Amino acid sequence: MIKRNFIVLLLLFFPYNESYGKDKIIATTSSPPEYLKNDLYNFKNNIEEKFSPKTEVVLLINGESGSEENSLNGLRRGRSNISFVSVGALSSIIPELSILSLPFLFNSNEEADFVLDNYLLDYFKKEMISKNLNLLRWVDSGWSIIYLNKFIKGPSNLRNLRIRTPSSISSRIYFKEFNADIVQLPFSEVIPALQTGLIDGGTTSILMFHIAGIYEYAPYLKYTNHALNPGAVVTNYSWFNKISTNNKQIINESFPSSNELRLKHRNFECETENKIKNLGITLEVIDKKLWNQNIKTIHNKILDEVSGNSGKIYNIILEAKKDFFTKNIKSKDKCN
Repeated sequence: MIKRNFIVLLLLFFPYNESYGKDKIIATTSSPPEYLKNDLYNFKNNIEEKFSPKTEVVLLINGESGSEENSLNGLRRGRSNISFVSVGALSSIIPELSILSLPFLFNSNEEADFVLDNYLLDYFKKEMISKNLNLLRWVDSGWSIIYLNKFIKGPSNLRNLRIRTPSSISSRIYFKEFNADIVQLPFSEVIPALQTGLIDGGTTSILMFHIAGIYEYAPYLKYTNHALNPGAVVTNYSWFNKISTNNKQIINESFPSSNELRLKHRNFECETENKIKNLGITLEVIDKKLWNQNIKTIHNKILDEVSGNSGKIYNIILEAKKDFFTKNIKSKDKCN
């Protein structure tokens, strides 16, 4: 849910006309960590120094861009040019993207990176053209954890608990499998909902658990890492297709590569985990066998609801996972 995970949105105030260079590219993000602030400043400097014709870049870092859904609509309609968008938001227009967040689909960061980069980047790049979007690269938003306002032993204890989930099909079906009472509400309403007892817990990333202050009201953290939360850097296709080859290259080079962005994010995640531990909150490592029981059945239910080319994409992922295994690529401990 990059909506809350440091979205970067690049907006144009005027219709694009490369021959005159009257555009202002507005780079905005909501309370970014220091590493992303630095990337934004570097982006601004690179564009203003190298873009032809000269283009002004304005940085806004207080969430002025509004909701992620509004930002995505603006991007498609040409009111914006470049954005960091969550797969959850993108799946509202390309439902098959929600397959990337199937519970317990990937076993490690390295496996997920391999599948996304080598098997799915080009596939979804083609799929997005019809939506007036151009996929530049994948980014990382971490893995899903579960927070609760009370201790539970295992997933069977989720029965009848009010659990806030994002709007994704995968998350909703996964928690319904354990007979939880699903509550869907905007992330901004999570804290009030915990305060009033509207919800007993929910699922989010470790970063947002800390940054949003959820730990103050739901200090019981199940370190499930049950679903990947990938995001993407996307542009307005019509705009990107019209600018010069040189300007395309400048755009591509003005932000770090996928691997560089992932490394920065994961290092920041590890720092966040240490902060949480220093608050006296235990990151409870789960018994995976309890939490991924009937996972094939759950996957099939999600695939049926997503429909479209979901089965095809799922099979591509399974083949890619086999390829990853045969290449004997080593997975690393997250914070070591």
